[in-house]
Amino acid sequence: MIRFIARALGIVTSAYWTTALLGSIFSKEPSTPESTIEGLVLCILVSATITGFLLSWRYLKFGALLMIVSSIALSTFAYFSAGRNKLLAVMVSGIPFLISGLLLLLSVPSREK
Repeated sequence: MIRFIARALGIVTSAYWTTALLGSIFSKEPSTPESTIEGLVLCILVSATITGFLLSWRYLKFGALLMIVSSIALSTFAYFSAGRNKLLAVMVSGIPFLISGLLLLLSVPSREK
């Protein structure tokens, strides 16, 4: 049941971020050099986290650990790049992936730990 909840949370969060990233990539708005660098770092961190989630379907422990590490990096990046609502940025960006990764790590069978 823990694994099911972790995967459901990971699917919802991955779908949210994939939609946001695709919308940002295909938007016609002009961008500044600062926003381009920030967008690139965000894209890399989110891609690493989603990759960890996808890997967790086959390699549970490795994928969960990759999710945890990259979600901590994503939360740190969100904290320092956010304007006023730093806590909200952290709660929306990395925390759902972190919770999912921790739940997946808890669901690893004891023989694999």
